[in-house]
Amino acid sequence: MNGNKFKGNQVKKTYRKRKDEYVYDFDEKNDKFGIVTSIAGGTHLIADILDENNNKKQVRAKIMGKHHKKVIFKKEDLIVINCDGNIFEVRGRVNDDDISKIKKQFIKEEETSENTGFTFENETIDFDKI
Repeated sequence: MNGNKFKGNQVKKTYRKRKDEYVYDFDEKNDKFGIVTSIAGGTHLIADILDENNNKKQVRAKIMGKHHKKVIFKKEDLIVINCDGNIFEVRGRVNDDDISKIKKQFIKEEETSENTGFTFENETIDFDKI
């Protein structure tokens, strides 16, 4: 025993390093791109993903353990979500090369979904007959 009560001269632990937050191996079968809409607290967040028909779908996804408290996800971040049945898990952020391509997909979807209102032409309702 060297008399050092707190073991100050030991080697620092390496597991506290920042994890790689970007996803470089995108699996087209199970992975989908998403955009963070809100943080649900704890290890969950709410994100919009594009389904097969390029429609937005809001899902609640779990942050992987290796990213929890090590990678901070903010609103409007582009992320990769692993979809395995009804379980959605955040794999990480979209890498810098694909960001512009993914943003264009979400912008196209928003432009097409704006004109979904109802239009009525020359219809009047007579409340006396009802």
